[in-house]
Amino acid sequence: MASFCLFFSKMVVMNSNEQMKKRLLLFDLLRIIAIFFVVIWHISTTYQIPPFNFIQIYFGMFDVDIGAVGVSIFIFISGAMLQYTSKEITSKDELFTFYKKRLLRIYPILWVSLILIIIVQKWVLTYFSPFEILFSFTGLSLLFNVKGIESWFIPVIIILYICFPVISYCIRKKPYFSIISIIALSLCLRFTLYTLFFNRDPWLSASYHWFPLSSLLEFGLGIFIVNQNLFPKIYHRSNIIMILSELTFPIFLAHGIVKDSFIISPLLFAFETLFLAVLLYIVDIYLHNKLSKINFNHF
Repeated sequence: MASFCLFFSKMVVMNSNEQMKKRLLLFDLLRIIAIFFVVIWHISTTYQIPPFNFIQIYFGMFDVDIGAVGVSIFIFISGAMLQYTSKEITSKDELFTFYKKRLLRIYPILWVSLILIIIVQKWVLTYFSPFEILFSFTGLSLLFNVKGIESWFIPVIIILYICFPVISYCIRKKPYFSIISIIALSLCLRFTLYTLFFNRDPWLSASYHWFPLSSLLEFGLGIFIVNQNLFPKIYHRSNIIMILSELTFPIFLAHGIVKDSFIISPLLFAFETLFLAVLLYIVDIYLHNKLSKINFNHF
């Protein structure tokens, strides 16, 4: 285990930029807590396992359960880490570079996870049409009302990444006015979508929950707290925390693929999830390094 941690931590550092070699304890711990909440929620609600399967409170336009809390933490940390690691964008080339890096962080690992879903869960080939399966590789199925095999969280984070340069610029220039406006916009969108569509339209019924701009509140707050230095600058060198933090997104993508193995054994489910997550992470690093060398300006 110690050898694996050392090997994996070296991979993490090699794959990180200079800023992220100083690992912020708060950010890493929040990512670990978020993925724990999401996985526990999915398992407990699928197999009706107490005590988590009944902790769900509907408060109008908000769903309060540990799964929703986990997703909100993910979105918050995504905004915070982007602000923490990104330089101010001052040119078109820097904007292009930012989007290139973000898309390379999402799509290669998403594509590999979708291929694994098709291989492991062969039933998707009969349940989904070829068009729906292919469209899933865009990560935007839900936004276009297409039945896809990818998680609803993917289009949310893609759109928020696209919005980040504008949100970050506004918060840098007028932080308090911007964050108040972002919170107001997010709440208004949630209220409007909930009022107009809840329990009416099959696709839009839950749009207040999955519509990307409804999550501006969490995403904007993450950007704001880093911009204003409102977070504890406590660093750590723990390999275990670092590994678990880096594996959070791969675990998010992997745990649904082998969820059925939980019926056989929770330990088997945990092992298969971690195995696939590590596999996804390693393949993602390889693909990211290869694709990042391509000069997309030629296209």
